[in-house]
Amino acid sequence: AVILQNKGIGRPMKAGKEAIVGAMAALKHRAAQDMGAWTVEQDRRVQMILDRLKDIPGLALAVEPDPNGCPFSRARLTPDPKITGHTAASLEAELKSGNPTVVPRAHHTDEGYIHLDAIEMTDEEIAFACDKVLRILTTSD
Repeated sequence: AVILQNKGIGRPMKAGKEAIVGAMAALKHRAAQDMGAWTVEQDRRVQMILDRLKDIPGLALAVEPDPNGCPFSRARLTPDPKITGHTAASLEAELKSGNPTVVPRAHHTDEGYIHLDAIEMTDEEIAFACDKVLRILTTSD
């Protein structure tokens, strides 16, 4: 049996049939995927980000593999505040403002960079996110 911890009561509870069937369906779906083709598609999306942002002065770009060993990478954006007028934290804040928002992976803003994770994004969403980065980093206030 699958056991879950019910934190409100402090005693274990069994997962329902629906949860087990859902987990089995997800595993079956994942096993049927062509992971090589999926990874190639993720690499294409990351390259699209790099290609769209490569000419922004003061923005360093890199491809960073998933730290947990998952079969995809992320685009790493490191703005130079002296050139762009933005730190990683201020770039994150600007991306998250407005409607629609762009929410980067911002676990490393204190280290000077953010990630754009394209896994769930369409090409149009990637273009929108990149255009927003471009506007933020090249428009002076």
